[in-house]
Amino acid sequence: MQSIVAIAVKTVKTVKTVKTVKTVKAVKAVKAVKAVETVKTVKTVKAIKAVKAVETVKTVKMVKMVKMVRTVNTHG
Repeated sequence: MQSIVAIAVKTVKTVKTVKTVKTVKAVKAVKAVKAVETVKTVKTVKAIKAVKAVETVKTVKMVKMVKMVRTVNTHG
């Protein structure tokens, strides 16, 4: 009789360990979501850098136009 009770207690303990495994999986899922969020922020930073690069190109073109106007004035 005592051995049957001991076996029953052991099976209950194994069920509890299965529950802890489930909570660990949930924590992993939360970490994965955080990783996805950080990837999104990196993409937005890259997009901002790209916009800055476009702005610098525009300013360079403006400087070239100003130089061309100056040379035309000196010849005129």
